Amino acid sequence: MRPHHSTLRLAVLLATAALLVPSEGRADVISTVDSLLALYQKAPEKAKYERGRALMDIFEEYDVFHEEPPRYEAGLPSDSLDLAVWFATECFYYNYAYYAECVGYCRRALPLAKDRHPQVYATLLCDLGYTLHKTGQSPEAIKTERQAVEASQQAGNLMQLSRAYLYLAIVNLNTEQYDDAKWFVEKAVETNDRQGTNGNTHNTLGIACDVYAQAGDTRRAIAYGKRAVEAARAMGFSEGVANHLSQLSYCYNRSDSFELGAKTAQQAIDIMEAMPTPDRNLLALCLGYKAYNLVDLGRYEEAVALLRRSAAINEQVGNVREACADMNELYKALLHVDSTQAMAALQRYTQLHDSIFQADLSRELSQANAQLHNDELQDQVGAKRRQVMMLLGGVTLLLIVVGLLVFYARRKSSSSKHQQLLIKELLAQLELRHQAPATTADGADHTAASGTDDTIPYRNAANEAFLCQVDQTVLRLMPQGQADISHVASALCMTPSKLRRRMLECTDLTPANYILTIRMDEAKRMLAAYPQHTVGEVAFHCGFADQAHFSRTFSRLFGVTPMQYAKSANP
Repeated sequence: MRPHHSTLRLAVLLATAALLVPSEGRADVISTVDSLLALYQKAPEKAKYERGRALMDIFEEYDVFHEEPPRYEAGLPSDSLDLAVWFATECFYYNYAYYAECVGYCRRALPLAKDRHPQVYATLLCDLGYTLHKTGQSPEAIKTERQAVEASQQAGNLMQLSRAYLYLAIVNLNTEQYDDAKWFVEKAVETNDRQGTNGNTHNTLGIACDVYAQAGDTRRAIAYGKRAVEAARAMGFSEGVANHLSQLSYCYNRSDSFELGAKTAQQAIDIMEAMPTPDRNLLALCLGYKAYNLVDLGRYEEAVALLRRSAAINEQVGNVREACADMNELYKALLHVDSTQAMAALQRYTQLHDSIFQADLSRELSQANAQLHNDELQDQVGAKRRQVMMLLGGVTLLLIVVGLLVFYARRKSSSSKHQQLLIKELLAQLELRHQAPATTADGADHTAASGTDDTIPYRNAANEAFLCQVDQTVLRLMPQGQADISHVASALCMTPSKLRRRMLECTDLTPANYILTIRMDEAKRMLAAYPQHTVGEVAFHCGFADQAHFSRTFSRLFGVTPMQYAKSANP
């Protein structure tokens, strides 16, 4: 059976709010919000309103609320000000898929809203349940969404009641509890119909289509898919129309209506290609669904062209699993067209499959090590507690606290120095690589030059492949001024926090420092290879808006100014 790609589709269905800010400006807004939140939380009581007002202005500018926010005006008690800020913050993070951060602010706001703002309380529970599900806590998510159902019913809030039922359907769908998923999605549709057509209607109908498609009831799935298309079309949401058309294409394929499936997928493709900046994930999905229907119709050459394009897009955006599925289908189609090309497709499929296996294995080992480390830490904490109770008095405890403070202060200072040493070490390795490059079996030029230390723990194929992908992403985003953590993580289909963990596993460097290293290595290469470019042009190409900042950073890392280096490299 061909892949259904339900996770990708659900992400598109639920991402409407995140379209409020252009992607190129989203990182700047998030950074500003993070900075203002830090100032708000440190502000004394008399300065809280002014700090919070700056945050509320940003939130209101981008209209992030599901409900009307609590009042925010001077003279309110501190907990009322906090509720308004925490609620707005969680809505903001929710819209931009910062789910781990959203969980924290939901839990801050819930106690403040419980008895005073029933509408906000219901909204918070809905958001918390979904973000718990997205962060891998499905049992807790189900419990929270059931609380959201009760809170929404008590508040008479049909919008949040529909959302709570919908999220319960999604969690059960992802755990393959199809009967429960169908029951909850029917309740969501029924509740949504009671309040009339609204911005959430097409989402609800689209997820109903997915639930019944995965449960094997294609007739019911098609009926809901058609309604979802019309609902998205009525609100002028072209991307939603394309997404629901791709759902219908899949359903038609499952019901053996291949001609209709191909035609429907082409309608979705036409919509996506007419957009100035189409969602490449969704475009690849639509291309794949049309190709699957064409294969079943025996139109292999047409299918081959679409599958090549879909696989290329998926590899570009880092959807390795989807690219692997495309290459497998491409191999099967090419068997009817060109056996030599079919073997090449099979070889690429094998490479992608192996990389997925290695990534999964690495993740499982990492999780196992983390669990083992947590268990050891818990044992140590328990032992320390027993020792304190039996042997240590107040004076000894005070000495421990002082010692810990000194340790963490030194550790922080040592960490900064360690990062600087790692940056310089990596730059030196990159310089050696430029002089004598070495290519791995899979074509990734990411190995250490001869003479480097092969005992470095992160020297393995999976990590090298990941670092090569990061390097290419940084070099691609750098001229656009987007070589920052948020954009790089997005291009790799990762969250910033996941990118940080993965980068520390591979290099011991933070993502920011690793990205800086790649940028400075490229700057050094350009200064030597292109003497006709000014220092300012090189700085701009490498993502620096300020030439002075670029010069200071270059001098700190290489011991000479960019101008001096350029002259020495081109006497």
